[in-house]
Amino acid sequence: GETYRYLGQYKKATVYLESATRKTIDRYDRGRVYNSLGELYFEFGQYDKALTAYQEALAIRRAIGDNYGLIRTLSNLGRVYQQSQKIEEAIASYEEADRLSTSLGDWRAKMYILNNLSTIYEDEGDKNKALSFLQSALAAGENTQSVAGIETLNNFGKFYLRDKQYDKALEYYQQARNLSSGLNYTFGEGKSLIGMGEATLLQGDRKKAIEYIEAGIQDLESLRPGLTDEQKVAIFDTQAYAYELYQKALIETGDYQTALIVAERGRSRAFVEQLAKRIDPDQDNENIQPPTIAQIQTIAQTAKATLVEYSIINDSRGNERDLLFWVIKPTGEIIFRSLNLENTPNNTQDSSLGTIVRSSLPAEFRGINNLATSIRSNLVDNGKSNPTLEQSTRTAHATLIAPITDLLPTNPDDRVIFIPQASLFLVPFQALQDSNGKYLIEQHTISLAPSIQILGLTQQKTSRNNPENNLIIGNPSPFPDNLDPLPGAENEAKEIAAILQSKPLIGTEATKTAVIAKIKQASLIHLATHGFFDERQGLQSSLAFSTADKEDGLLTADDILNLNLQADLAVLSACDTGRGQITGDGVIGLSRSFIAAGVPSVIVSLWSVPDLPTAQLMVEFYHHRQQGMDKAQSLRQAMLTVMKTYPNPIDWAAFVAIGQPD
Repeated sequence: GETYRYLGQYKKATVYLESATRKTIDRYDRGRVYNSLGELYFEFGQYDKALTAYQEALAIRRAIGDNYGLIRTLSNLGRVYQQSQKIEEAIASYEEADRLSTSLGDWRAKMYILNNLSTIYEDEGDKNKALSFLQSALAAGENTQSVAGIETLNNFGKFYLRDKQYDKALEYYQQARNLSSGLNYTFGEGKSLIGMGEATLLQGDRKKAIEYIEAGIQDLESLRPGLTDEQKVAIFDTQAYAYELYQKALIETGDYQTALIVAERGRSRAFVEQLAKRIDPDQDNENIQPPTIAQIQTIAQTAKATLVEYSIINDSRGNERDLLFWVIKPTGEIIFRSLNLENTPNNTQDSSLGTIVRSSLPAEFRGINNLATSIRSNLVDNGKSNPTLEQSTRTAHATLIAPITDLLPTNPDDRVIFIPQASLFLVPFQALQDSNGKYLIEQHTISLAPSIQILGLTQQKTSRNNPENNLIIGNPSPFPDNLDPLPGAENEAKEIAAILQSKPLIGTEATKTAVIAKIKQASLIHLATHGFFDERQGLQSSLAFSTADKEDGLLTADDILNLNLQADLAVLSACDTGRGQITGDGVIGLSRSFIAAGVPSVIVSLWSVPDLPTAQLMVEFYHHRQQGMDKAQSLRQAMLTVMKTYPNPIDWAAFVAIGQPD
C-alpha cells in the first residue's frame, strides 16, 4: 500500500492499506498501517477518516513505545486538528511531537512541526512568532534537500506574500520550485508555481502570473489519473484556490471569456468525468477538457435558456473578495459582471447596483456563505416568516440577482438556469425577494445545474415515456428506525399515479429490493418518502423504504451511483434530498448520484419539507406536466399555486429542479 502511494497509484494504495487493517499483523506494523492510511485520507480531504486512523495509530504506538512513530502520528493529528480549527488540540499535539523530535534528533520531523506551528500563529495574527518558527525550522534541518525543506521554503514564500514583500516571496517560491523539480516532487512544485503566480500578479505582471498559475495547475492536475471519484473530489478541493487566482488574473487582463472557461474547469471535474464515462464507456475521460466558448454558447442555445454562472473569489486566507457573474443568453451572447464583497456601501436601498446591506444583518450572516446559512436557519430552524428572513432573502437578491436583473428575460415563462458554487447550492433562488417584496419565482422560470458542462452532457440523454415503467413510491411501511408514517406522501403517490395512469408502490410493497428491481427500467421515478443527508460523507445520504423484506430499507447515494438508470426525471419528494457534502466539485449526495447514474433531470428539496403542502405541490406539478409544460415551468406553476394557500416559503420553496429543464 505504501509503495503504491509513493508511485501515485492512490486507488490501489487505499485498497491495500484498508485491507491490511483487517489482517493479523504485529503491533508495530499495525501502527504503521493506520498512520499511512490516515495520511492517505488526509491528502484527499477525508478528515474524519484520517482522525480515526491516526487515533488508532496513536494508541498502538504509545502502548509499544514506538517514539519515532509517535512523532509522526502526533504531528499528523495536529494537522487534522488544525484543519478542523481545533487550535488548542493542534498546538498540544505539535508541542508533544516537537519535544520528542528534539530528544531523538529527528530534524525532518522537527521541520514539519515548526512549519505547522508557524502557520497556526500566522493565522492567529502573531507574525513575529510565525516567522520565528519558520526560521527555526530552516535552522533545524541538516540541509533543505528534502520535502520538509520544500514545504519550509514554500511557507516562507506564503509568509512574505501575505506581508506584501513580493520580491522576497518570489525568491523563496523559486527556491522551493527548483528543489521540487530536482526531487520530482510534483505537488510541491505545483504549490510553488501557484505562489509565484500570486506574487507576480500582485506586482502587476499579469501575463507572467498567468503562465505560472497555469503551469502550477497542470502539475496538480497531473496527480488525478488513477484516483477514485471520491479522491478526485478531495484533491480538487486542495487546488480550488488556484482556479480562483487564475480567474482573477484573467479578469484583470479583461479576458472574461477565458475566465469563464477556467471557472468551468474549476468545478464539477470529477462529476463531468463520471457522467461522460457513463455516456461513453469507451471514451478516455481522465483528462477530459472543459467546454470551449463555442460549446458553451451551443449549450445555452440548445437549452433555450439564459445561463447564470457564479464564481466566488477568495483570498489566500479564505476571505471572500469578489463575486463574479457570467450571463449567457440563448442567442449565445456572453456578458460578464462582478461585485466586490468588501467595499460595497452600507445601508443603501439601491439594490439595482447590486449593493449588499451588510451592516443591517447580524455579523454571522454577512458574506455569501453566511448569507446562505441565514436564509436556511430562518426558514428551517425558525419555521415561520420573520423580519430577519425577509432581510436575508432581500440581501441575497441584492447580491445575487440585482447586479444582473437587466440581463434576465422579461417573459416569466423563459428559462433561467443558475450555476451556483459552494453554499450557493443551498440558496432557494425561487424565494429571493426584490426590493418590492416580489419573489424571484414570480418573475422567472428557474432551474439549477452543477456546471455548464454537466448541463451539456445531460442534453445527450434521450427521453422515454412509458407509463407502465413509471416507479411511483408513497409512504413505505414499516419504515426503518420507527420513522413516522407519511399519510400525505401516500395520497400524493396515489394521485400522481392516477394522473400518469400508473400503479404506485405503497406501504409494504415499497421495499428497497422492489425499488432497485424496478428503478433500472423506470421511465419516471417519483419517491415520496423520508430522506436523509450526510454533510461529511455525501454518498451516505439516503432515502428510506419499507423494511418488510427484512432489509435495512435505506437506499444510499452510493447505491444509486452504481445503477444504470433510464428515467427522464427523478422527483425525490422527501426531506433534504438536495443536500449533502458541499465540495469544490459541487454537492455530493442524492441529486448528483441520480444524474451520474443517467437521469438528466432531478427535483430535490433543500430542507425538511412539510407533508401536506408538499403533496399539493407535487400533484400540481404533474397536472401542469400533463398540460404540456416543461419540468421547470411545471414546478414554477405548482409553487405559484401552493403559495396562495401556504404563503410561508418553507411550505412551497424547498424544491429545485436540477439538470435539464425540459
